[in-house]
Amino acid sequence: MIRILPQVFLVNPDGTTTELSSDGLIKDILKTEECYVLVADDVRKVFLWKGLKSSVRSKFIGAKRSQEIRGQVGMHYAVIPLDEADENKEFLKLIGGKTKNDGDGNFPSPYIFKPPGPPDDLALGGEPQAKPLITEQVLEYDPHCKYCGSNLSEGQSICHVCKNKVD
Repeated sequence: MIRILPQVFLVNPDGTTTELSSDGLIKDILKTEECYVLVADDVRKVFLWKGLKSSVRSKFIGAKRSQEIRGQVGMHYAVIPLDEADENKEFLKLIGGKTKNDGDGNFPSPYIFKPPGPPDDLALGGEPQAKPLITEQVLEYDPHCKYCGSNLSEGQSICHVCKNKVD
C-alpha cells in the first residue's frame, strides 16, 4: 500500500496559510511557536496542530482556516484539533512520532493551575461523614400535574386540564 503524505500548511498571522514541504518526517518541521493545518487524504481528516507556545490569535486563525480547508476538500473530512504534547496515536503515526519538543521539558505545561481536590466535607470511602444524615423529613403534599402544572385535588388520578394520568 502506498502511503500518501499529508499536506502541511503553516498558519500565518495575517490569516493566510503557507504550504510547506519536507523531504524528511513531518515532525521535524513542526515548531512549538506555530499552528499548522495538516490534510490527510488517506484518512479523510484535517488536523489542526497547535504548538504550546503559539499565540491565541494563531490558534483562532488556525481553527477558521481548518474549516475553510475542510470546505475545499469535502465535508466528509473530519476536523481534529490537537494540542502539542496531547496528540493521538493516529496523528503521531502520520507525522512520524513525537515532535522534538515533546518530553524534553523545554516547553510550558498546558496545565497552568493544579487541578482542585475534593471538598473537605465530602465523605469518601470509609471516612466518617462530617454532617449527620437527615433521617426524618416532613414532606408537604402539594398535588399538581407533572405534565401541565395545574393543581390537583387529593386523590385525583386524571388531570382535568391535560387529561393525562397522574401518579
